[in-house]
Amino acid sequence: MLVPDSKFPSKKQVLSALRGQKRTSLSLVVRWHRLIACTALLFGNLHACRRHLEAHVQRYPELQSDLAILLCCCGDYNPALVYLPFPDQTQATASFENTAYWRLRALQGLHRWTQARQLIAKVLPVVDSRRLRLAAAQNAIALGDYTGATAHYQQAIKFGAPDATLLHDLARCQQKCGQLSQALENYLAAFRLAPHDPSILSNIGLLLAKLGRFGEATFYLQRLLRYTNDPAGAMNNLAYCLVAQKRFAEALRYYRRALRIAGEDVELLRNTASCLLAMDRPDEARNLLERALRQAPGDHEAWRLRAVCLRESDQRACEQSLNRALSLAPQDPLVLESKAAWLLQQGDAKRAHAFYTLALKLVPDDPILLWGQGTCLEGIGETEAALAAFNRSLAARRSG
Repeated sequence: MLVPDSKFPSKKQVLSALRGQKRTSLSLVVRWHRLIACTALLFGNLHACRRHLEAHVQRYPELQSDLAILLCCCGDYNPALVYLPFPDQTQATASFENTAYWRLRALQGLHRWTQARQLIAKVLPVVDSRRLRLAAAQNAIALGDYTGATAHYQQAIKFGAPDATLLHDLARCQQKCGQLSQALENYLAAFRLAPHDPSILSNIGLLLAKLGRFGEATFYLQRLLRYTNDPAGAMNNLAYCLVAQKRFAEALRYYRRALRIAGEDVELLRNTASCLLAMDRPDEARNLLERALRQAPGDHEAWRLRAVCLRESDQRACEQSLNRALSLAPQDPLVLESKAAWLLQQGDAKRAHAFYTLALKLVPDDPILLWGQGTCLEGIGETEAALAAFNRSLAARRSG
């Protein structure tokens, strides 16, 4: 049974596409066949519409593009391409654009992204339109070319006032390209057009958090809770922002509410445990981490946090947890820093310095790692090197 692909037009949209084709020179017979097909589609009988067009397309080639649109709607892309030859540049502009657009969508439906890109490169110098630009942007995203997608979205805006979806998609591409201020500007413009859209609210909140603007992020994530279909995920992100503002009690309430919804979600368990550690409640944190490790015994971050819980109460178990975390993630800066801090606590400044050095190779200007390195150097008597590390740490804090 043929089911319309959700990435392509719905029955209502394809009906609009069939009706909207400019065919002033069509004969009355062809117009009659198109009317029958559109009537069948109007009543939801997609198969009857397809059968009627297929029965008459050989005799009336003018129906080819109508059938191709319907086949794209059904997700039947290979036969659609048969009725969509490479557009002839001698055609009228509207006809050329229509053929190019639907051939492009058929190629994308078959995931032939490279062929679609080649078609885009040949078509856009001849004719341009909003829908071609949007399809070109989607193709660029599929190929991982977010810079190209950004350019296509910006060109699409020139064809008229953008809607919230276009601004949101543009912002996501700009964020992928590291253009964070421009991305935030377009996210906020999308929010003004669609203030209840959960994807827009979520992305604004997460981007503001990434920029360190946790207070503003909290506002959008709290608003998101009214509209989201994923309340546990929204509460997790909101609680993270509250932790960053040292509002631990509020964060813990949201984490616990999220856990009641999501049950044994490993990330939530870890994050709740981290919040409890910040509130100096290591026993409660450890219980949550044990639950997380039963679900995911290979989770290195849970092992690292478990070691932090045990640092004051059980040195042997703490070391075992750290070694397990290190075996799972030997290149993780947080794991290396935790191992170094534990060794420093044990009085082994020389070995601790080796772990800080490894971590700094991965994150060269981290102020916490630099301060730890300075403490180790001071402990082994290298005063001048320690002072240089302390100064670098302070400079990194000021610049960050």
